[in-house]
Amino acid sequence: MQRKKSCGKSLPKNWIRNFSITTNQWLKSLGYEYESKCNKDTKWWIGSTYLLIHSLFIVFCAFILLFSNSVIHLTILLLIVSLDAFSIVVLHECPLTILEKKYLGINCSEMRQNDLKKAGIHYRCNHTYEKQIELMINVWLLVAFKICCILFSQTCFAKKIT
Repeated sequence: MQRKKSCGKSLPKNWIRNFSITTNQWLKSLGYEYESKCNKDTKWWIGSTYLLIHSLFIVFCAFILLFSNSVIHLTILLLIVSLDAFSIVVLHECPLTILEKKYLGINCSEMRQNDLKKAGIHYRCNHTYEKQIELMINVWLLVAFKICCILFSQTCFAKKIT
């Protein structure tokens, strides 16, 4: 199947797009339209929930990084950070950031950027994607470094039973 250019033309239909169109038509025939049902308060609650989930995710990952010495737990954290970084590369933004922006009109990255500007710290570029990738690379390196340090200390300083 050849791929059509999407410059002003409709995208080619595949089974996922057909399923989505069919599902949306079926829901509309039942009288349910999601966007029209969401008022301002509902969007605020949904967006605040995503913001809370995002914040808790960051806090729990930081807690595991700081206080866990289990190589297994840190490896799982490394996998989670890798998957998050991959989703940022694919979507050009963190999925939770996208949902926060959709429902609140602002996301935690923009809030952090505004706070940094007030503190006198300015980035040269305004691309959220580059900042998020940089953050993910730094977190990934911290987790990998801690794993290497733990493995090194267990290897070199373990008591040998003779």
